[in-house]
Amino acid sequence: MKRFSIHFSILVPLFFLLFYFPFSPLYSLNSLQTAMTGTALQKILLWSSVPFVQEGSTIVFQNGSFLVITDACNAMAAYLLFAAALLSYPSRNRSVLLWLVFGYIAIILANMLRLAGVSAAMHLDPYAYGWAHDIAGHYGFGLFVLALYAGFVYRCQEPKLLTKASS
Repeated sequence: MKRFSIHFSILVPLFFLLFYFPFSPLYSLNSLQTAMTGTALQKILLWSSVPFVQEGSTIVFQNGSFLVITDACNAMAAYLLFAAALLSYPSRNRSVLLWLVFGYIAIILANMLRLAGVSAAMHLDPYAYGWAHDIAGHYGFGLFVLALYAGFVYRCQEPKLLTKASS
């Protein structure tokens, strides 16, 4: 546990300094993720026939409520925390690599479901932003990422060898 805590407390700030902040050397990946999130949400809303107008990174619904797609909406922070936890956990490299890829896909899909749900709630009720985005969106999404990590830990445990008790 001590090894995990040390590695995690080093990797989290390192990942955020590398990827997340506007001054980060790999910030362009974060911007790309934000653009992909906005495009995917636009396609979901078009598919679902929710009336909206897109003005840059802002989606305005027919009832006047709006949703701004920012870097905080792209699930990058959740993935960086997930990746830091995976890389800090003592397990085989192959398992970690598979879960890094699987986790990225799962987190992006869950985030799109979160944003679609927030959009649907705001389309139906212009005052739904508070509970839909902050409570259902953040807490539900956070619990999903924790459950994903718990699945990794469960799947990567070494099988216990059964030993015969000596008589």
